[in-house]
Formats: sequence, structure tokens, C-alpha cells
Amino acid sequence: MGLSEDTHTIKIAVNYSILDSIIASMSDSVWEVDSEGRYTYCAPQVEQILGYCPREIIGKTLFDFMPPDEAEKVGTLFGEICRRKDPIKNLGNWNIHKDGHLVLLSTSGVPLLNSSGDLIGYRGVDKDVTSNRQLQEELLISRNELEATLAAIPDLMFKLDKAGNRLQVYPSPY
Repeated sequence: MGLSEDTHTIKIAVNYSILDSIIASMSDSVWEVDSEGRYTYCAPQVEQILGYCPREIIGKTLFDFMPPDEAEKVGTLFGEICRRKDPIKNLGNWNIHKDGHLVLLSTSGVPLLNSSGDLIGYRGVDKDVTSNRQLQEELLISRNELEATLAAIPDLMFKLDKAGNRLQVYPSPY
């Protein structure tokens, strides 16, 4: 092996080391699936997100971890994305944690194509957005409760800024 081949091999090893350290530092789960949605790679973070270690994930499909109705819905979307060879961008999908509770993932990924341009899979990232969804729902409930309370007050109410400028008027429902 010549010096340039040794240098190339070292550069590849360094690049893999860099990627491994980046993946290890992420809270999101990095994955790779084949064209059927079967996991061929899964980073260790999946255990923090779904409760399964990578060896329990590899060889199964992404649909194996979803409730049946979600698997059907996402399967249809995934089939269409695969047909077009599109990237996956923030695809929300519910999964079942190993302990049984539901986890909302936001999935993003890029298509993997062979030299003929045929789709051979996807590589991407899953982010647990369950708590974000719960906060959005709680915020909506609070907003609805506040609006109902304000609507029940028989007089006009004003929301003012620090300078005393009227920002919003809440009229009486009567």
C-alpha cells in the first residue's frame, strides 16, 4: 500500500470517528432503512426515545413500532415519498415505547440511491417531540379557558401595554 493509500485510509477513519462522536452527542436517533422501511442501522439513542436497544430494532420495519392505524397512514405516506424519491421532512408519527406509552417522533431523512438512480433506502433522524405536543395542547386549553372566562364578564375589558395603549378589547357577550 502506498503512502497516498495510507493517508486516504487514515482520512476515512478520522471522518468515521468524527461522525461517530457527533452521533453519540445527539439526543435524536440516527437511523438507516432499506427501501421497504426495514432498519439496517440505528444509533443507541433509540433506547432513550423508544426503550429498545438497536439490536431489537435492526431488521424490523419502522411500522412495527407504530399503532396499526398510524402504521397504515404513515405507510401510505412513506410509499408515496419513496415512489417520488423525495426527502422526508418533519414527518410526525406516533410510535409505541417498549413500556407501552405513545411517543411522537418528527422524522426527517434523505433518500439513498444506487448508481442507477434506484432507491435503496433512507438515512435520517428521529426527534422525540412528544413533550412539545403536550405543551401545545396545554397552551390551547389555557387559551380557551381564558377566552371563556373573559367572554363571561359582563363589561368590556381592555388589555393595555405599559404605556397605557389599548392592545385588545374583550367585549361583553351581552
